[in-house]
Amino acid sequence: MDNINYVFDVDGTMTPSRGEMDFDFSVWFEKWMKGKNVLFATGSDYPKTQEQMPHTILMKAIATHCCLGNSVWIQGDEVHKDEWTLDEGARKFLTLRLNASKYSIRTGQHFENRPGMCNFSVVGRGATKKQRSDYYNYDLKNQERYHIANEFNSAYKASGVIAQVAGETGLDIIPVGKDKSQIAEFLIGPVVFFGDKMGTAGNDKPLADAIQDRPNSLSVAVNNWAETWNFLKTDYS
Repeated sequence: MDNINYVFDVDGTMTPSRGEMDFDFSVWFEKWMKGKNVLFATGSDYPKTQEQMPHTILMKAIATHCCLGNSVWIQGDEVHKDEWTLDEGARKFLTLRLNASKYSIRTGQHFENRPGMCNFSVVGRGATKKQRSDYYNYDLKNQERYHIANEFNSAYKASGVIAQVAGETGLDIIPVGKDKSQIAEFLIGPVVFFGDKMGTAGNDKPLADAIQDRPNSLSVAVNNWAETWNFLKTDYS
């Protein structure tokens, strides 16, 4: 068996944002997995991950690290779970930024509690695919989420809580150290990690940083699942 640990972010790396894995890619990828150590590392919870990834692929993975590694699943069973609640001061800070946003669309459920973390979204978790896409394009131009994350981190990092840009519309709010970097502690040997949020304040960056000095390890920044597939076909077939 290949001793490399292949770790994949899900949303935007293996699938369209909040969408299902492409059928042709899934058929190819399931065959590609044979004889390899494959793990998934996502900010989403396991039920959402099940909506996006085929059951057969999740069952063949070594592990699926959900909620940034705060909820770990193996063969459909949760083997690790962290509990944490965002304090009222930080929630009020984010609510003020929500009210101050110049983006006018609001779809509700702006805070979503998950194991070990809280996801915050200006447009809201109730957004349709088009509304998510519209906000994503707005954010690309205005960098609203990065500005909110930087402001939040300036105010709260010293007290042990940070914000990271995640997916198309959200921010992951977590205790310091409870990001994807913790996944590296479970991995022995070289790591090849694919993610679409490797930039500053992105939620893939901590794991990329954690493996950067590990021998024979590599982080691959992609923009979408098609780039992931092309890279695998070209460099790891």
